[in-house]
Amino acid sequence: MSLITGCSKNIHKNNLTTQKTETAEHLVNHGQFQAAAKIYQKLAEKRSPLQDLFRFKTINALVKANDFSSTLIYAKNINPEYLNQGQRLYLNFLFAQINLHYHAAENALKQLSRLSPQQLTPEDRIIYQRCLAQGYTLTGQRVKSVRAQLALIPLLSATDQRLTLSIIMETLQHLPREELDRLESSNLSDWVSLTKILRKTIRRTPSSEQEITHWLEQHPQLPITQELLNTYLNHGMNPIPPTHSIALILPNSGPHSQQANAIKAGFLAAYYYNNTADRAVIQFYDSAENDSRQLYQQAVNNGADLIIGPLEKQNILQLTKIKTLKVPVLALNQIDNLAKKNLYQLSLSPVDDIFQLTMKATQQGHNRILLLHPDTATGNRLGHYLEYFWPKQGRLIIDSQAYSPEKNDFSTPIQRLLNLNESNSRIRKLKTFIPDLKAVARRRQDIDAIFLIGQPRSARLLKPQLQFYRAEKLPIYATSQIYSGLPNPLQDSDLDAITFCDIPWLFKQTYAGPLSLENLKPSWQQFPQSYLRLIALGIDAHQLIPHLNNLQNILFKGATGHLLLAKNNHISRQLVCAKFKAGKPKLLGFTPHQAVYPAGKNF
Repeated sequence: MSLITGCSKNIHKNNLTTQKTETAEHLVNHGQFQAAAKIYQKLAEKRSPLQDLFRFKTINALVKANDFSSTLIYAKNINPEYLNQGQRLYLNFLFAQINLHYHAAENALKQLSRLSPQQLTPEDRIIYQRCLAQGYTLTGQRVKSVRAQLALIPLLSATDQRLTLSIIMETLQHLPREELDRLESSNLSDWVSLTKILRKTIRRTPSSEQEITHWLEQHPQLPITQELLNTYLNHGMNPIPPTHSIALILPNSGPHSQQANAIKAGFLAAYYYNNTADRAVIQFYDSAENDSRQLYQQAVNNGADLIIGPLEKQNILQLTKIKTLKVPVLALNQIDNLAKKNLYQLSLSPVDDIFQLTMKATQQGHNRILLLHPDTATGNRLGHYLEYFWPKQGRLIIDSQAYSPEKNDFSTPIQRLLNLNESNSRIRKLKTFIPDLKAVARRRQDIDAIFLIGQPRSARLLKPQLQFYRAEKLPIYATSQIYSGLPNPLQDSDLDAITFCDIPWLFKQTYAGPLSLENLKPSWQQFPQSYLRLIALGIDAHQLIPHLNNLQNILFKGATGHLLLAKNNHISRQLVCAKFKAGKPKLLGFTPHQAVYPAGKNF
């Protein structure tokens, strides 16, 4: 029996738009979740004793429709006290799925722990086990992830079983030898012995075929067949084969050639660090002189196993005109809503910056904000992203103002933003009646934070001026542009108390080792400081190569962020946040993504 059953009876007893609720329930039963969600959303807007029940049904329909961004406003506003016990338990299941969508795995696991799979329908039981496996994977508990996926096997179709078994074998392949040895005395011992045989097989150890045949004979009770093992060994889980030849498609001339050189420097630093005998051959192609389609075909003809680049969006779009990308491409830019099989997109997208900054501000409880951005194409674009993400979380942008980044005096846009010009106007009018009136203009009181978009120079001037105009107590959140990339306490002291989110590579606490910022100083010193993040992009472009085939299951801790394969083969980045103190960034930890709990409620 499902936990969600019994909802409609409550609705009918309260005589609430019976026809609409019956229509929505019919749509849900026939898989038309988005249409059902629209009906429930309208019902949830009206104040009534059943408002939280309609919020609950809205969340359920939106999660089933895979529309997670729209769930946030209802998740934040719902009061579980107005739901019955079964609905409250099921809400944990829905919130776990939302949290996993935003990579908040620890919260998701806590919510899943409140449920028993036996309480769910067979369909939801499959989702439950998959969520459990994903949550364990994202928190580094790979053995628990394997156990969750093994529990999933009996619930699946034959096709889905084969895929899940391949994922299990791939996960076990990534375990250290010491951990495998420890598992030999557990109930996973049969899988451990298979994993060790497969490791030898992949290295083409003599007699490995006989070992596999013997293992299969000894373990007839396990759902592993010779056909499945052959498929796994010959093709793996993904069309990306072992890489022997890499084509790097970047511009050697033109407006983006210097950025491309910085990416190349990071890529080559990582390439030479991995000093192995079977290191892939690199072939360089100039995207400034040739059509990307021609370069792709040329690289394929020259034996490339993987193509990295291009950098420019128009060149990426050219690749989409190729009917089939037989060799996978890791593009170094991102185009919204662009999806093509075998085309992966890794970039320093400002969308990640804005989205995760809103996650941080949401975690701190801010709701009503002001936006201050430069009057430039980039500033307006970033402002547009913020105006999209912030209301999606049920928050409000009360006002926004643009400023000219070339100026030093920002008093006019700041006073407009803080409503000081209106306050001064009222004081002037009052003085016509009371000449001796002594009054000080007051800033607006209907906001609790400011979002600032700007380069270091502008931000260093803006912060003191905001303080001067009585905004000194308002928290300020800024995009990564505010930080030059290197500590500069003397100049950045004016940025104190500003919070921003950036790539891990810029901080030794979050990215250490041979490829750290400090150790690669000779590689990046030749470039402008603003290109530092491009070095990190080059590092990840190389380091991701062996992980692309499993990036949807394993969070890769890269130089540009914690990376995970998301919708449309876009690689999303989890950033690290910091707050300026004494002119230096003080780390606050990685962005929370989205922890979804109704405020003040524990259910």
